[in-house]
Amino acid sequence: MTAELLGWVSAFNTFAIAIVSFTRNHRQRGRLPRADRLCQTRNARRGERGFTITELSVAVAIVSIFVAVATPQVLLTLGTQRVKTTTFDFYAALIYARSEAIKRNAVVTVTPRTGGFGNGWDVRLGNTILRSELGTGTVSFNTPAGVTLAYRQDGRLTTTTRYQATLTATNSTAAMRCVVIDPSGRPVIKIDANRDGNCSNG
Repeated sequence: MTAELLGWVSAFNTFAIAIVSFTRNHRQRGRLPRADRLCQTRNARRGERGFTITELSVAVAIVSIFVAVATPQVLLTLGTQRVKTTTFDFYAALIYARSEAIKRNAVVTVTPRTGGFGNGWDVRLGNTILRSELGTGTVSFNTPAGVTLAYRQDGRLTTTTRYQATLTATNSTAAMRCVVIDPSGRPVIKIDANRDGNCSNG
């Protein structure tokens, strides 16, 4: 994602410099007679130490147009990447919790931080924290109310119903992602491109 943004900035910068250079060269060729070309070349470095107001205005206008066109797509890409990353981190925490429950022959829970899973979560064995993950605050979670996410000694959920966490990027129209855990305890990642929360298209 960083490389893509740097590519956009580089393209904007190159295009703006090309336009400014073209404008400057055209103006200078139109004003100076042919006899002064040698003097112009000799003093080029001293005469081109900065941009004029007109050149700067043209460059700013061009960059502004490109930014206005590119911003929605950039925000969508950022939102999608944030949801993907957070979904994978949550999925990895579930795999770890299930493995530890089987290995330690004990119940292991995945509990949200204060304010919900969007602020992070802890993998716990009783009062002992085995692993923690901090949330970014840019991805929200929708999880079953009042249901504890916990694994038994055999790796199954302590509940007999499916557990689903739906992840959504804040301030973005990026596709939702769901982490669905059936009673056997195995998590599955699904994509909800329709943003209706049922993840049936995953």
